[in-house]
Amino acid sequence: MTRTLARTLGISCWLGSLLLIGAMPQALAVGTGGTGLRSAYVQGAVAPGGGIVVVGTRFNAAHATVTVNGKSGLKAQAVKAGVVAQIAGAITLDGTRGVANTVNVSRVLLGRLSFVGTGGTGLKAAGLYLVPQADAVLVGFHATTDLAVGDTVDVYGYVDVSSLTVQATRMERVAAVAETELRGPITSISASMLVVDGVSIDYTRATLSGFDGEPQVGDNVVVKGSVSANGLVASSVTATNGSEPPDGSEAEVEGSVLSIVSPGVFYVGSVAIDATRATVSGGTLADIVVGSHIQVHGAIVDGVLVADSVEIDDSSDSTDDASDDGHDDGHDDGHDDRPGKGPD
Repeated sequence: MTRTLARTLGISCWLGSLLLIGAMPQALAVGTGGTGLRSAYVQGAVAPGGGIVVVGTRFNAAHATVTVNGKSGLKAQAVKAGVVAQIAGAITLDGTRGVANTVNVSRVLLGRLSFVGTGGTGLKAAGLYLVPQADAVLVGFHATTDLAVGDTVDVYGYVDVSSLTVQATRMERVAAVAETELRGPITSISASMLVVDGVSIDYTRATLSGFDGEPQVGDNVVVKGSVSANGLVASSVTATNGSEPPDGSEAEVEGSVLSIVSPGVFYVGSVAIDATRATVSGGTLADIVVGSHIQVHGAIVDGVLVADSVEIDDSSDSTDDASDDGHDDGHDDGHDDRPGKGPD
């Protein structure tokens, strides 16, 4: 595997520069002998309970460059529980503690709810179905039954483009905004339309910025605009691509599979992964499909995460809610959440 894979689909892997060991706080240095750290990239939802804990590693981000939804220069306190964070830095040999050099957080969606099913099921905004995970952080409301059509929600999580579903790790009801915002990599593009997170976007009249030339498949973007019957009509599309991951970094990534290149080679968000030689638990490589929620451990080699282990999470169905509301989502699993298709 080389950078050719990442370039083929145009997917850019975000990573900041590596942490200098000399910047390690004294509290972490104690007991390591000054040699117990390794460079690392970690991506996943921030656990509740205080601090920045991602995939089991507690990070000291006191001196990190923190960016949240494009706003940089923030303090570590700006990284809230439930958001999906990308962290570059160094971790201890046992993986329990780390020091962050850069922390990057991006929402999936900011926009108005267009549909709320019976009992708060079947949430939909900007063409995406919103399914809070069992441990999702909910802010501004206690349960989905408190939500109504027209409420504006700020959503973080993992996107299953095959079912147009967001497995939400954090949802916050916020004040109304002038435009809907969608963030993610471009997966398809034509002269007039592009696709982000499975949503079709008309960008014929949009202001384009931040691109090196024309928009391409794989560019990470922020789209702002208005909801239409077919998706979004963009007023602006801004590239937010970051740098490639440094070779040799250990990597731990949690998320949903965005696309499959070949058996064992796929993308989780914007991270290219080669799992052809990995040990797989919870299933086999053949069970990994678009939308699968997985946790991957490995190392960065030529811009690709070469996995040594993959854990498949089969505890949830990304296209179903927690109750049967009489709307079939097309999956025969006893839980229905899609509006407009009638009961089973």
